[in-house]
Amino acid sequence: RADGDGARSLPVTNSKITAAQPIVVRRNTVAGYQLALNGNTLTCSEGNQYDVIFTAGEDDAAYVAPAVGVKLTGAEAENVFPAFAAKIGDLYYATFEAAYAAAEAGQTIELLKPVVVAAGETLTLDKAVTIKYTSNVPGEDMFTNRGTMVVDGATLVYTNTDTTASNVTVSTISCEPGSVLNVTGGTIENKTVYSTGSYAYAID
Repeated sequence: RADGDGARSLPVTNSKITAAQPIVVRRNTVAGYQLALNGNTLTCSEGNQYDVIFTAGEDDAAYVAPAVGVKLTGAEAENVFPAFAAKIGDLYYATFEAAYAAAEAGQTIELLKPVVVAAGETLTLDKAVTIKYTSNVPGEDMFTNRGTMVVDGATLVYTNTDTTASNVTVSTISCEPGSVLNVTGGTIENKTVYSTGSYAYAID
């Protein structure tokens, strides 16, 4: 457990860690959330769902996904709370929106799962950042737009390594019926915009 005053990081090296309880990392106001895995294998017994937990909650409170970046270095951990959606360098974020809010011009956001813009919601990508996603899932799109998307400054790069026939419909942005897409700047690379029905869009 890494929390409290002065607990800025939790380095663990050259070990195979098996414990009854998960490693819980809580935020320090100076250093944020940090865990250095250094290639270790983490295993949590006694039926716990997670091996590592990053939480903004208090002791003995329900786990709360941090709204800021989590620094996870040394390895990719399995069974981590929260399930990260994106990362910038070695900072992981619980949601794409949190990663995008933290991103500065010139940085690259790497998606760890696709993004869905729900009906009634608006996603505006107006920063000079690069957003990348690589997938091997057949038919998986990078963005699924059911609401409104505005691309004005960002560069979207999608790579899908699936070689099956379903890959012909894979898109960087998939627009569902009733959605709106405005492309007024930026770049959409590798894949195209795909529509599954009637929709509104504008490309300036």
